[in-house]
Amino acid sequence: MTTLKASEEGLVKIKQARREKGSTIEDPRWLVEASKILEPDRPWTEAGPYADGLSLPTWRRFLAGREPIKAHAFRAFCTVLQLNWEEIVDRPPLASPYQGGVGGVRDFCQQSIDSLVQEIRQQCHSKIQQLYSKMQLLDIAQPVDVSNLYVEVNILEEITSWQPGEIRDLVRDFNPDADNFNRLGLGKVCQKRVPGLDAVKSHSKLMVLGQPGSGKTTFLKHIAIQCDRAKFEANKIPIFIPLKTFAEIANFDLLEYISDEFASCGVEARSKTEFALSQGRGLILLDGLDEVPESYSDAVVKQIRQFVRKYYNNQFIITCRIAASKYRFHDEAFTSVEVADFNNKQIAAFARNWFVAFSQNMEAGQTLASQFVEKLKMNKNQQIRELAVTPILLNLTCLVFQAKADFPSNRSKLYEEGLEIMLRKWDETRGIQRDEVYRNLNFSRKQHLLAFVAAITFEHGDYFFEKNTVQQLIADYLAQKC
Repeated sequence: MTTLKASEEGLVKIKQARREKGSTIEDPRWLVEASKILEPDRPWTEAGPYADGLSLPTWRRFLAGREPIKAHAFRAFCTVLQLNWEEIVDRPPLASPYQGGVGGVRDFCQQSIDSLVQEIRQQCHSKIQQLYSKMQLLDIAQPVDVSNLYVEVNILEEITSWQPGEIRDLVRDFNPDADNFNRLGLGKVCQKRVPGLDAVKSHSKLMVLGQPGSGKTTFLKHIAIQCDRAKFEANKIPIFIPLKTFAEIANFDLLEYISDEFASCGVEARSKTEFALSQGRGLILLDGLDEVPESYSDAVVKQIRQFVRKYYNNQFIITCRIAASKYRFHDEAFTSVEVADFNNKQIAAFARNWFVAFSQNMEAGQTLASQFVEKLKMNKNQQIRELAVTPILLNLTCLVFQAKADFPSNRSKLYEEGLEIMLRKWDETRGIQRDEVYRNLNFSRKQHLLAFVAAITFEHGDYFFEKNTVQQLIADYLAQKC
């Protein structure tokens, strides 16, 4: 008898439908509804017995998605959950249409998809480890292992910048005359944080948004390394693509880019790449959509959309700055999430990893990390603590602390260095060119622009203002100075 089960992507859709049903998911009425689909002319009650092949254990196996059930039951359950069974069923691998011989490539039509995936993974292993297992920190000479410094990322499933809010809500209880008023933490996020890997497991297409230096690229590298080391999605091929590089060296053809990457590792036939992707075995990590030069951005976005639609059954993660998140890929069913600021536990974990990595021995590093965390908790260091909630600025804070095992008495120097990182070093080290209108703004002029905005708003007592207000002030400055 024919049996069916859900694909990995189908299982995601079942889980989403299951969450929508909530606690009623075990209610026998769903079995009654499924029975009515199979035998519409027969009267049914929740007491059962139900139609052939339907039972509570079968319903549970369907929801779990790991075991096949009778085909007619599978289709009925999909209808009950308002799912198209043809879109979620796990289909057996198709015979490859690529017959082989060109250039002496052997015919792999009979080769199973699993063995092909493992072959590609093995051949690409060395390149992935060499390119993505290291990270370069600002103002640190030597690269460090991602695994030595990485702290598990938390995700916000509601984008904070998209949530409506009123300025009067921010002004309430705000006292600028107090020395300890909450500066960077004014918009404290109260929503639930989800571990990053859990979000990846729950969504086959994910758009990860975040501020510069929030850890988006490191998160993708971590996923690539974990996949490559068979600790995550061991049956898929990790494909890390810096979109800025793709835009500059490729003919806006992701399949060609991926094929060339595989070929550099010894995967001889492009047809192997196409076959693996056609079977949904790619874990495709597209990093830095906002870093694509403006002149290429439309072409790159168009190519991503076309590629996602053609190879829809692969897993995709795209990273992008929140400020550049106009590319939301709604038509391609991407779920947008935001990288959360570090909480106290993550700050402590990062500090421990950082000081151990950059100290001469583990014991000394752990001691310095403990001192760092304890001093950061002090009330007098509240403003520094509010600064150190993203990896890039926490790295800066650790770097400053390492020299004297203390924070500077003149905090403005730390803020000044942080400002320089965000305005100059970040883009320079990554070779990023922003929009044309800002090209003539060097670091000192950007500082002057911010001072211009700050002076006007401060004089009017406007500690909070609408986006269009600051946009107009910037436009006024550019008209006068550029």
